[in-house]
Amino acid sequence: MRHDDLNDIRGKILDRKNKLVDLTQKYISASEVMDLLQEVEAALLRMNNGTYGTCEVCGEPIEIDSLETDPLVRFCLDHMNSEQQRSLEEDLKLAMKIQRKLLPQMDVKVPGWDISYHYEPAGFVSGDYCDIIIPEVNHDHYYLVLGDVSGKGVAASMLMTHLHAMFHSLIPLDLKSNEIMERVNRQLCESTASSQFATLILADAFDDGKVEITNAGHCPPILFSNGNYKELATNGIPMGVLCSSAYNSSFVEMKPGDVLFIYTDGLSEASRNEEQFETDRILRLGKEFKYMESRQIVEAVKTELNGFLGGNPKADDLTIMVLKKI
Repeated sequence: MRHDDLNDIRGKILDRKNKLVDLTQKYISASEVMDLLQEVEAALLRMNNGTYGTCEVCGEPIEIDSLETDPLVRFCLDHMNSEQQRSLEEDLKLAMKIQRKLLPQMDVKVPGWDISYHYEPAGFVSGDYCDIIIPEVNHDHYYLVLGDVSGKGVAASMLMTHLHAMFHSLIPLDLKSNEIMERVNRQLCESTASSQFATLILADAFDDGKVEITNAGHCPPILFSNGNYKELATNGIPMGVLCSSAYNSSFVEMKPGDVLFIYTDGLSEASRNEEQFETDRILRLGKEFKYMESRQIVEAVKTELNGFLGGNPKADDLTIMVLKKI
């Protein structure tokens, strides 16, 4: 477990301890409170002697999702009793339902554009942030957001939810794209652990085909046009790393048939026998994109990826977004 993760969990445990101490002062006879306080003290002792996060039965590391859901847990999933497993699974399923409700409508219809996406968590919840935002005013443009939060599991999904809230609160202010990104970056720096960051792309697509792209350390999007392609360079550092980061936007002019392909590294870094999928396979497929609808493009890429993996599970969250000018 990373040092920063351990410090975050230690803070949660100490906060729980302080609350329990307050309760014992009010309700001295509350035996359940005293039992919980003893569990908290035991967890802090395990941190001090270096055994925290290790299963007491098999000695293997406890799953990070389990520790983030219950910092006092002492057993890995394989050695939890049935009640503990059921409780953890219910918590994770609830987190999954909440996260799925934040996803945009599938195959959104907007004038002049054909938009589709695919969102596939590697586990119960995802650290990928996928969004399509239509401003309530100025209906001549639409925002696509795709981000990848550092880490996995519950902690990453919580930061993804935080990003969703920030973008939905800032976009109605009608700010420039780089200003939106800079404000989100400052809020991330001020409100999250130093170990957490996110790579992210904000694409602002206008009815006339102009697209403004602001990239914070994310995988370069690929523009397919007239049988050719261009990888659009990353020009900013990930969000949450440096509060004073400035972000610059670039512009592309898309004509009917042109495709902007955006993805997370769950696609490009998917691996089989130490060989990575990489983007060359997408570039080969791209020759046919002008003849395909956005949903067909997404499905073609999924088919190519699944064929490459050959039945092996995906190790990382996967998100694909396709923006096609019509």
